Amino acid sequence: MKNWRQHLHLEPPTGFLNDPNGLCYFDGKYHIYFQYCKDNAEGKSPKSWGYYTTTNWQDYQFEGEAILPDIDEDRHGAYSGTSFIERDTQYIFYTGNVKEEGNFDYITAGRQSNTILVTSKDGKNISDKIIVLNNSNYPKNLSCHIRDPKVFKLEDTYYMILGARTHDDKGCILFYKSYNLLEWEFVSETTKENMGYMWECPDWITIEGQNYLSISPQGLKSSEFQYQNVYQSGYMKASNEISNLNLETFVEWDMGFDFYAPQTFVDKDGRTILIGWFGLPDIEYENLTTQQGYQHCLTLPRVIQKDFDGKLYQIPHEIIETNRQTPFELTELPTKLPTPFEIVGYSKEDFSIILDNKLEISYTKGELKLEFYDKTYGGGRDIRRAKINSCKNIRVIVDSSSIEIFVNNGEIAMSSRFYPDKFISISSKNIHGQVYTLSPFNISKSLD
Repeated sequence: MKNWRQHLHLEPPTGFLNDPNGLCYFDGKYHIYFQYCKDNAEGKSPKSWGYYTTTNWQDYQFEGEAILPDIDEDRHGAYSGTSFIERDTQYIFYTGNVKEEGNFDYITAGRQSNTILVTSKDGKNISDKIIVLNNSNYPKNLSCHIRDPKVFKLEDTYYMILGARTHDDKGCILFYKSYNLLEWEFVSETTKENMGYMWECPDWITIEGQNYLSISPQGLKSSEFQYQNVYQSGYMKASNEISNLNLETFVEWDMGFDFYAPQTFVDKDGRTILIGWFGLPDIEYENLTTQQGYQHCLTLPRVIQKDFDGKLYQIPHEIIETNRQTPFELTELPTKLPTPFEIVGYSKEDFSIILDNKLEISYTKGELKLEFYDKTYGGGRDIRRAKINSCKNIRVIVDSSSIEIFVNNGEIAMSSRFYPDKFISISSKNIHGQVYTLSPFNISKSLD
């Protein structure tokens, strides 16, 4: 059996991983939580919060489960949420999922969406659970699908946003405010036309004075160069008036096959860091590690930067550059290379990079393309496209079963799972640059 365990990406020791949750820097560590089903690789058991910690993005320790679905109000899953740090305390808000017994559709009736608060002094040991919002506290035009709180502070007021679905099938976010993190008052509901029936995993991002709302909408109509996956993730510029929020054009975070539910936080240096779920629900293609007892991983951490007109760029965290080993010229490679490795390329014309004659990354006349030529190699994935005026540079980070592509210093990102042998051949046309082997991270998947 092939070994697709990765060297640079956080995976569950066993079972199923999805949305990153509660990302934060607290008590001298980065805490990277995620939705977790430890005993079921298909995610068919109540979700808990698993997590890793790191102090340096190089050495990771699996810490087990931080939040379990162990009270009536979260008995069918401790769903996604956020960490808010104030002084020496971590405030964790998440959605407690309950599906009542009976003949319900669980959209308009039969589901409880409880917003729950716990606190911690170390990121692992938590307080008793407090229900701060339940179905009776949400607007009457909302369905039962209300979840994924994100909490932030503006001046002396705390704000919470929740993703939601209305009874007439429009995605939206709900704003609440508080002065003590316990009592929450409804402020406003915000939506945007033709943006799907459900908005998941909302995130409020502020960079250099500009606000952004990040969402993962469901129900967008697919086209050749847009919304190509079953569900999307992206961001919109947002105004400062929370009670009357104006949202601009939706921009997808990632144009590849496998990216959803990203979350951001501010690191110890004041930078905005994004981590996404390197996967999607309800896909038609496969994740071949499921047969080995585990499924999914998180993306590499990405530093988010803003350009002069407000567009956001995603740059792989500099730990990747730190881990580079002696480079090979792209035109003078060994027959095959072991993973992980990074391709750093430059071109002034149309080009292509091909892995194992089974996966091609190409740029031709304004079109960036990621295409699989072998069904098994890609687990049934076929082709993804992006429109881009030019392609001046590209970074391709290849792990044992994943590939992350960043074009024009992070203007476009593409992420995909794939399933190669241990050693990979590389060929290219009309592009020059280097290929670096990468030192693996030290990822401990056992509990201390």
